[in-house]
Amino acid sequence: MTVYKDVNLVNRLIKSYPESFDIYIHIDKKSYIKPSDIHRDNGKVQTIKKYKINWGGYNHVLAFFELLKEAYNKGKYDYFHLVTGQDMFVGSQNQLDAYILSKVKDSCFVENNTIPCKKYSFWDYGYGIIDYFIPSDLIDFNQKTKKGIYLYRFFKLVERRLHLTRKRPSETYYMGSVYCSLSHKAVNYILNDPMSFKILRRLKHTLCGEGIFFPTVAMYSGCPVTGKNLTYVDWSDPIEHPKILDETDYGKWGEEKFFIRKIDKQKSWKLIELIQRNNNLQE
Repeated sequence: MTVYKDVNLVNRLIKSYPESFDIYIHIDKKSYIKPSDIHRDNGKVQTIKKYKINWGGYNHVLAFFELLKEAYNKGKYDYFHLVTGQDMFVGSQNQLDAYILSKVKDSCFVENNTIPCKKYSFWDYGYGIIDYFIPSDLIDFNQKTKKGIYLYRFFKLVERRLHLTRKRPSETYYMGSVYCSLSHKAVNYILNDPMSFKILRRLKHTLCGEGIFFPTVAMYSGCPVTGKNLTYVDWSDPIEHPKILDETDYGKWGEEKFFIRKIDKQKSWKLIELIQRNNNLQE
């Protein structure tokens, strides 16, 4: 789990996860949240605060990589679920286990759109991530601010005009949501295989490289890939992208999603209470 704000919400959402889960949290280094602010829940929650994260920056990939390494080295887990502090678990442990067991052994629940992909026209079909050097972590800018948008467009224009765009990789790359569920076998590949490190280095200082790294390494790991993740997200709202979920969204995730995002401490409060009440969760 990666977090950077709303520690009270984070602590509440932690309670939505099954008791069998161990939770590893990376706190944004520039966040006011201290590791001691996170409820430990009898030692099942571990925290690190290592990277300063800007939206879309390479450090977000590194934060998840660090969390996977920490969890892999500390325990023998069948699955690793990548979520944020604005994601809530829905359903039950038994339902999740039954769903995973209904799939081929070691399946990874990851979106895997082959680049170029028409679905991502706003990312130049995926090449917008691969082609350009975007140093948001080096000069510390957030690409969701006006300044960040300007700098992103500036770097793209300069690199294109001066023919400084990166050479495209010879391997096939894939694209999808970073919020995915990886089998133990896949995480072993991510942490130990030279191909994984090659892809990780190739995505250094790109925009939203995590959206390519995890789908691509999952495809090369030798594990079956389902082509869809276990997280429900509503991208239909033109203003909130993604939509902040509220009580009117209850149940829209169906029976094949076990995590929902995006949860907000104010707008989603009734939804949180509704889910907790229906799942007989105690606050």
